[in-house]
Amino acid sequence: MFERLKARLCARGDFQVYGEDYFESYAPTARFESVRIITALAAANKWKQRQVDVDNAFLWGDLPEGEIIYMYPALGFREYCPVTGELMVYKLRKSLYGLVQAAKVWSDALVDHLVREQGFRPLHTDSSVLVKGSFPELIVVSTLVDDILASSHSDTWLDDFEASMEKVFKIKKMGNPQWYSGVNITYGPNSISLDQKAFAETTVAKLKLQDAYSREMPLEHGSQLVAECKTPDDSGLANVKEMQSIAGQYNWLSQVTRPDLAHASHTTSRVMLDATKSVRDKVRNVGRYLLGTKHYCLTYYANCDHVNVPVAFCDADHARCVVTRRSLGGHGIWLNGGLVMWSVKLQKGLPAANPTESEYREQNDCLRDVIHIRQFMEELGFSHDTPTLIYGDNRAAMMMASDPGKASSRSKQVDVYYHRQREAVNLGICNYVPVDSGNNIADIWTKVTTRGIWQYLIKWVMNVRGPPQRPNP
Repeated sequence: MFERLKARLCARGDFQVYGEDYFESYAPTARFESVRIITALAAANKWKQRQVDVDNAFLWGDLPEGEIIYMYPALGFREYCPVTGELMVYKLRKSLYGLVQAAKVWSDALVDHLVREQGFRPLHTDSSVLVKGSFPELIVVSTLVDDILASSHSDTWLDDFEASMEKVFKIKKMGNPQWYSGVNITYGPNSISLDQKAFAETTVAKLKLQDAYSREMPLEHGSQLVAECKTPDDSGLANVKEMQSIAGQYNWLSQVTRPDLAHASHTTSRVMLDATKSVRDKVRNVGRYLLGTKHYCLTYYANCDHVNVPVAFCDADHARCVVTRRSLGGHGIWLNGGLVMWSVKLQKGLPAANPTESEYREQNDCLRDVIHIRQFMEELGFSHDTPTLIYGDNRAAMMMASDPGKASSRSKQVDVYYHRQREAVNLGICNYVPVDSGNNIADIWTKVTTRGIWQYLIKWVMNVRGPPQRPNP
């Protein structure tokens, strides 16, 4: 049954010429790490949330004066000049779907309204997140094209925001958000959860694994898929497009709500161009793990051990890559009981000379993200009275950052860029805390662990058993 008939006039953006028809086309959107931080703060501080969708968003912006665009009318709407008989064309004054700059024009129109009319200010840490007021009385708005998520301490502030938006744009008031950019949001009495169960089911279906047996781990303990690709067997090469499709699906999950898939996604991306069929089968087995864990979610709590205080874990696997001998670094940052930021990547530059150097480099990468979260929260009005704790299992690397006088002569080759950790410790931004290797949660991003260790780590990473408490050093 049809609900409505809809037709949309679109411009042929493929005919536009840079420098004549448009100049800038980049339109920023909120990074999902910002959405996770806002969600974590909303859970802990009992903020209300509303979702607003703008109808036909790309039609609301005015084209800049310097961008003059003419367009042929659509078939059935063409008119001819009564004098010359030539076909008459449109001169566009507003943005139109199909234009290269359409997204930027809409973004500029939205930000201009929020800043000029409502008094918001964009954050320096993420320009697509805007705030009015300061904690504890504030309203925070994150924008993903036409999908807007507003969070505030007061329903009155949210009502005023929606009323102001309604005066300028045609909007849909979605109420309490349930779906935001493909992510399901679930509200509990003292928690907020984010999950991608629907996308996980779609991924499993594309892999045709609905009826397969599930797995407890994404990859087998001790597997080295990159090495297997460099020493191909008799099974032949896998289809590159198939591998790229698998890597893309794993990557989207691991970037948004499934940090437990980050290591598997990283490995899949590295082998997708030259994988053998046997390696492809092992990569597809990640889908069997996904089949049994599609309900996993990120949950943020109001009553956790460290409210509004980020806590980080970092680790590095020295010379992990058997091809380049670069070290694999990984770290995660928790806020209000759930992960808000994580990273898995090979370290850049010359390979680390020893495990201490690789761990020291990863501490620096973790510190960069810690500073970002602290600055993000400070722009919202939160204060940090204590340094952020960064847990790691290499005491020598921590000593290099906390007490440089005890640094070994074997660390002379470490680039001065990484020594900013020492300044961060002196300024009270962070403090490094040693933890034994068995309790380092960051191992889940740098190693293919045994089943027992995986089952222990997954309870922390995906909050399988409620809010994690601070570990013993």
